[in-house]
Amino acid sequence: MQKKILGLILTVCMTAVIGAGVGSTTAHAASKSGSSASATDTDGNGVTDNGFVYSVGSGGTAVITGIDNSLFTGTGALAIPDTIVDASAGGTSSGTSSGSSKTSGSSSGTSYKVTDIGNNAFMQMGGITSVTLPTGILTVGEKAFFQCIRLTSVTIPSTVNSIGNQAFGQCDALNSITVAAGNNYYIVDGGALFEYSGGFYKLIQYPTGNSATTYTPGSVVSNRLTAVGDGAFAGAYYLDTVALPASIKDIGAFAFYNCSSLSSMQLPVSVVSIKESAFENCTALKVVTPSENLTTIGNNAFKNCTLLTDAELGESVTTIGTAAFYGCASLKSVEFPHSTTSIGDMAYYGDSTLAKAVIPASVTYIGSAAFSGTPVTLYTHANSAAYKYANTNAIPVVETYTVSFYSDGGALLSSKEVIVGTAAEAPQMAEREGFTLKWSTSFSNITADTVVTASWVRTYKITFSDPFNNRTEVVPVEPYQAAKAPKWTMDGYTLSWDVSNGSYRNVSKDATVYAEWTDASTGFTIDKNTVKPASKGTIIARDSYTYKVTSANVQDPCVTLVSFTDDEATVARVPSVVKEGGVTYKVTIVGASSFENKIALTQVVIGDNVKKIGINAFNGCTAMKLVRIKSKKITRIGDNAFFGIKNKSTIYTFASKQSAYKKLLSVSGLKKKAAFVYKTF
Repeated sequence: MQKKILGLILTVCMTAVIGAGVGSTTAHAASKSGSSASATDTDGNGVTDNGFVYSVGSGGTAVITGIDNSLFTGTGALAIPDTIVDASAGGTSSGTSSGSSKTSGSSSGTSYKVTDIGNNAFMQMGGITSVTLPTGILTVGEKAFFQCIRLTSVTIPSTVNSIGNQAFGQCDALNSITVAAGNNYYIVDGGALFEYSGGFYKLIQYPTGNSATTYTPGSVVSNRLTAVGDGAFAGAYYLDTVALPASIKDIGAFAFYNCSSLSSMQLPVSVVSIKESAFENCTALKVVTPSENLTTIGNNAFKNCTLLTDAELGESVTTIGTAAFYGCASLKSVEFPHSTTSIGDMAYYGDSTLAKAVIPASVTYIGSAAFSGTPVTLYTHANSAAYKYANTNAIPVVETYTVSFYSDGGALLSSKEVIVGTAAEAPQMAEREGFTLKWSTSFSNITADTVVTASWVRTYKITFSDPFNNRTEVVPVEPYQAAKAPKWTMDGYTLSWDVSNGSYRNVSKDATVYAEWTDASTGFTIDKNTVKPASKGTIIARDSYTYKVTSANVQDPCVTLVSFTDDEATVARVPSVVKEGGVTYKVTIVGASSFENKIALTQVVIGDNVKKIGINAFNGCTAMKLVRIKSKKITRIGDNAFFGIKNKSTIYTFASKQSAYKKLLSVSGLKKKAAFVYKTF
């Protein structure tokens, strides 16, 4: 930002001075039309009359190398000439003959085709608002228009075959880049400028003035984009998120410099290097997710990323550059992989909350002031370079040992520094069907450098299943060994196992073993086919009948008939049982008022599991004249249960129950003088 303010001041001051010196504020080299034309050098001194400084190459072509500030004034669109005429021999040439790069004019003038824009040619020219490069331009040099802070648009002709690093870098207002059709080296996709070479793309300039907060490369380039060029996103203040494709291998110097809104960065797995100052001054950056193949973090790579809290280094980093994490005030810990050999000067200087750095013995160089200005404690091997560095610089140190985990094929899986006397954490490994992972040695109490190797043991799976209680436990077991059965419990029952599908002792195949629960007092057994009754209060509907679960006891599930809705029915049947969801429920109660005022009913059949008939159950069934009671279990008939049924109704029941049921019916609301005929089945 300081550079940009300085550029503005210089531009304003320069314009004022030039205006005073020339006596005019008319634009000379700058033109609002932006059209390309020839420029004349009357004096032959290498500066055109409108201020372009140039040189003539060996091929007789002109290279524009800058602007003579004493001649250039004003702001606007920059009109770069396609031809420069040296008229110093007298007369004025009319231009360049077709197909020639050097042509003698009619009055001894000489014309040169302009083919190149030199390095730094228009660097920090604050008055330029747009640039249209003329057809014929072949190269644009490094930083040719660098920090032209008012530049909003650039048009590149089809002839350009080379654009130098940061040619349009840090142009804060740039929001439009156009490449003419037919250019075989550069394209614009999704607003950004890409270089094309050998079938692959490199992103060389994002339009930094674009106000979008997210950026994803377009579909044309995304699968073949291998690099982010130097300064490609530098100064893109609005960007919060950039999604880089998996094909990216290299992130250039200053690539995201001063991207002050960028909050996170997922490095593609293919990235092997982060160049100098790539993320410097990304003051909103909090999290960087590492690439597994990242080897080099360049100088100042994350310098002054003041909110950075999570910056894992991956497993392949060898070099941490000078001041790479300088001034990362929110970084609290760092763990270097065993691939790391060098930590540069001032690498973590001024990281005011950095409390822990785990450094393996592989690190042989730690630079000057690498951890100065931090409250860090180093965790490292005794007598390692880091251990000696800590002692020399009065840094607290905790001794560690290295625990290395290897696959069964000998590949290194991970290598970690572990504090003496503590446990190491094994790496995550993908399961192998039919095998169980075992480690060659314990790593729960580390007292020396330890090598742990994975092995895969052939195993079978014994599945212990309790469908009734909806629980399962899978136990891996080696061949011809016994699986350890779970110790499940259920009140009032003892557990055994149904091994009809395979034994869990002397195992020779995968098998499922089912729980069997037995009530010792009744002998009742719950097996894999037993279904748990619905919970108490559950409603079950069957045609015109509605039932409510009153007992969820698996040994004696029961329901109450609570209502009957068919007002035209002449016959009602209270069933012995109702089946629902694989469970058979006994119908034990005819609920209160369940058939009340069903005046069309002439007869009712009461099933053999009924124990109770509720109050008003058949009250007002004035046409009822036949009651068939098949149950021998009725102990209670509620008040007015049969009030209002016909006199001389016939009641069928068992002979053994006639006496008892007469007493119960006599108090059920029947008229005292009603004549009932009791018959046996």
